[in-house]
Amino acid sequence: MRFFGRSLIGLFMVALTAGLLALAGSTFYSALEERFSKEVKKRPARERVFSADVLTVKKTNISPVINSFGEIRSNRTLELRAPSGGTIVMLSKSFEEGGIVAEGELLIKIDPADAQTSVDVARADLAEAEVQLVDARGSLQLSEDELSVDVARADLAEAEVSFMDASGSLQLSKDELSVDVARADLAEAEVSFMDASGSLQLSKDELSVDVARADLLEAEVQLMDASGYLKLAKEELIAAENQLELKERAFTRQKNLKKRGVVTDAVVEAAELSVSTSKQAVLSRKQAFHKAEIQLEQSGNIVNRRKLNVSDAGLSRREAIQKAKLKLEQSGNVVNRRKLNLADAGLSRRDAIQKAKLKLEQSGNTVNRRKLNLADAELSRREAIQKAKLKLEQSGNVVNRMKLNLANAELSRRESIQKAKLKLEQSSNLVSRRKLNLANAERLLSDTELYAEFGGRLAEVNVTSGGLVNNNERLAKLIDPDDLEVSFRLSTTQYNYLTDEKGLLIGSLVEVALDTMGADLKVTGTLTRESASVVEGASGRLLFAKLNEPVGLRPGDFVSVSVQEPVLKNIFIMPASAIGQNDTILLVNPDDRLEEMTVELLRRQGENVVIRSDDLDGKEVVSKYSQLLGKGIKIKPIRAKVAGEEVFSGPEMVELDDKRRARLIAAVEANAYIPKNVKKKILTALSKKKVRADMVERLEK
Repeated sequence: MRFFGRSLIGLFMVALTAGLLALAGSTFYSALEERFSKEVKKRPARERVFSADVLTVKKTNISPVINSFGEIRSNRTLELRAPSGGTIVMLSKSFEEGGIVAEGELLIKIDPADAQTSVDVARADLAEAEVQLVDARGSLQLSEDELSVDVARADLAEAEVSFMDASGSLQLSKDELSVDVARADLAEAEVSFMDASGSLQLSKDELSVDVARADLLEAEVQLMDASGYLKLAKEELIAAENQLELKERAFTRQKNLKKRGVVTDAVVEAAELSVSTSKQAVLSRKQAFHKAEIQLEQSGNIVNRRKLNVSDAGLSRREAIQKAKLKLEQSGNVVNRRKLNLADAGLSRRDAIQKAKLKLEQSGNTVNRRKLNLADAELSRREAIQKAKLKLEQSGNVVNRMKLNLANAELSRRESIQKAKLKLEQSSNLVSRRKLNLANAERLLSDTELYAEFGGRLAEVNVTSGGLVNNNERLAKLIDPDDLEVSFRLSTTQYNYLTDEKGLLIGSLVEVALDTMGADLKVTGTLTRESASVVEGASGRLLFAKLNEPVGLRPGDFVSVSVQEPVLKNIFIMPASAIGQNDTILLVNPDDRLEEMTVELLRRQGENVVIRSDDLDGKEVVSKYSQLLGKGIKIKPIRAKVAGEEVFSGPEMVELDDKRRARLIAAVEANAYIPKNVKKKILTALSKKKVRADMVERLEK
């Protein structure tokens, strides 16, 4: 029963719920029909006005700044390496990590005992080679003096032969004089005989002239031969000198190859021997050239003597003709006198005939005596000529033997001179090699000491006094702290800002800042160069700037770099949020409605942009571009400062009370890791009335 009663109650509740829902639906439907059946009343529309921040833009001129990060590098860094191996016997007190050394200061000295011994041995060898060189020069001088003595002896012998020839010629002239006297006496007696004798003498003179001309022609032929031999010897000498020059260049090239380790010592010595042989050949050619010159000079002397003989023969011929003319005139005078005597004796023919016969007989006796005297004179002359020929032949044999001995002696002396010159050259080469050995030994001795090439600081020191080092072992690194530069990388776009039609703007101002506990250590510099290539995996351009007075900076410091661009004129500066897509901005007209303008975007400077436009000076611009704002929309402008005034504002500054200032100063002075110059700058900044907020924040951390 209870179950049945509960079931009825549940059924009643369901029916009641369904009825209520039906009533609610009917009521909602009636309300909708009533609403739809009524007329809708429209309210008048009102324009929506947005509030927007606006600012006034004005033309200005600025030098944009490109910010980047870079690394400090040293322009002068020197790796100190051991110039030679050995034990370190002296180490400079400054030779330690961070030690300061001066230019030319002795840093390390290695045990010089072995190097000093090598220098002493090289000096002894050089002294010995110089003694040999002096000996070779003395031998050469002695050989040249002996050759001069032999030449003087040959000249003396030739002078003696010439004296003998002159004596024979004098005797022959005396005999000829006696014959001429006899002929003169005979000519006074018989005119016809004198005429015949004159003709005979003229023929002999002509024969002498012809013989002298033939001798002159033969001497000229010898002179031409000597000239040709001299020319040939000169060409051979030039060829030998050219060959010597080629071999010397080959020897120099072999020495250069030997220094680079390409060829062996045997090849270099072979080239040197070839040069020595060529020099000897040049000397032989010079000797042949000298002989040809002597032969040419002798041939010239012979030609001159033959020309003198021809001239003498011609003179003798003219003298004979003159004498013949004189004798003919004398004969004519005799004939005239005889005709006069014949006329005077015409009265007494017989007496004249008798006298004539007597005179003829006397003249015949005179002629006979004169003929006998002439025959005796001719016989004496022939004997003298025969003796002179025999003596001349003997003298010629003596001269030939003397010339042969002279040639042999001269050849021997020249051979000894050639040997002496060769010995002198060898000694000179030996001295040169010993000098090179001495210079090398002295260089090795100087390599036992290491000096500082410039003043600076030492780093990476890894050597101690008394230690053993090897040749070219790295000992330390010398860095010049006053010659630093910064290397930094810019994007290609930023790089283009620093170029013009001539390329990179060398000399642009650069500012480097090192953040040290909130107090930036700033150093200025100038842009010097750019890298020649782009490293694989990198982009942009790597630039370098030389720093001016880089106090407090060290190689390896990571710094911020600011590069000043060229001045941009007639541009506008506004917040970066004021420019929208497609480089458009929103202008506010006098009715507070917006207008769109397209501008030229030049730079982005942090939160600001640099633009250029022809008609924008003095106009108001929306400082925050929004998608809700557009052309024709009316706004309620909220005006701010003139654009650009806050672009390059300084850092935030705060005022410190006395306790806070004293606490910060004490903390800085107690910090031993801050460099002295940086600490001085921080204390100076803390002593001012207003201090940078970021520096205070870092010091308090």
